[in-house]
Amino acid sequence: MKISIIIPVFNSADYLKRCLDSITKQTFNLDDVEVIIINDGSTDKSEEIIKQYKLKLNLHYLKQKNHGQSYSRNKGLKIAKGEYITFIDSDDFLASTMLEKLYKEIIQNDYDIVTCALAKVKGEKIKPLIECLSQDEIRNFILTKVGPCNMLIKKAFLQQNNFSFPLLHKYEDIAVIPLLGLKTDVKIKALPEVLYYYYDNSNSVMNSSKYTNDFDDIFTSMSLLLKNAQKEVTYKKYFDEIEYLFIRHLLMSAGLRYARFNDPDKKIPVINSFMREHFPNWKKNRYFKKSSIKYKLTAFLINKKWTKMIKIIDLMRGKK
Repeated sequence: MKISIIIPVFNSADYLKRCLDSITKQTFNLDDVEVIIINDGSTDKSEEIIKQYKLKLNLHYLKQKNHGQSYSRNKGLKIAKGEYITFIDSDDFLASTMLEKLYKEIIQNDYDIVTCALAKVKGEKIKPLIECLSQDEIRNFILTKVGPCNMLIKKAFLQQNNFSFPLLHKYEDIAVIPLLGLKTDVKIKALPEVLYYYYDNSNSVMNSSKYTNDFDDIFTSMSLLLKNAQKEVTYKKYFDEIEYLFIRHLLMSAGLRYARFNDPDKKIPVINSFMREHFPNWKKNRYFKKSSIKYKLTAFLINKKWTKMIKIIDLMRGKK
């Protein structure tokens, strides 16, 4: 088996058919592809839709009580038979040539990871999300790849590095995906073409205007990232990239979310304390210094805990 596709499914009936259809339309030989679907306790019609693809795909279907996306992905990894792994979120979909192009690149040059650009889908609008913060392939991977979906990864590389997702409700990806770029002698290639389409669900928990305890997983996730990054021999080499991840995802994104929630339990001071302890010179970060004035202003306001002004900026820049 050449490729294993791992898809956790939870109440995805509205979008699942589009996702699975995009796999059936791949130009890559589907005889060499297994599709591992983990039904994570869905209560809608997801199972009915999945069963319609038993004859269309080399389908390995598992059903379980709801344990979350991380648990499901880890379960899929344990049974995957493919030489290469890719993940798809059940409300997303692929360009018809994605598997063919990523596989050709990874085989011809013996890469550990090959990524592609993705696009955000919202209603009828499709917006390419092509981020290039560094011309260096590995540095750019660390800076921009915090999710596992728009890439093909050598399974032996994951096994060699004892890879698994932490069992968190949210933010589990960022705890582990950037670490792959820190591995010694890792070989990474990024294709600039948009081949993966990410559905922006305005009704999702991550876009919610109401606070839940799941959002606090950001602290566990980022602490795990830092702890494990510091164990890598390449940590000092890629310190600027790691530091920028914390500016972007902990200080900025999490800070804005907590401001939106009127800062329950005063989490913004906790963020600022973390940054002072681990990244005291973050304002001098080379990537942050290249950021827009609006971005810098937002970071300054979060650092000063000026939540009312932060909410105004949040409305100006749009929810993240």
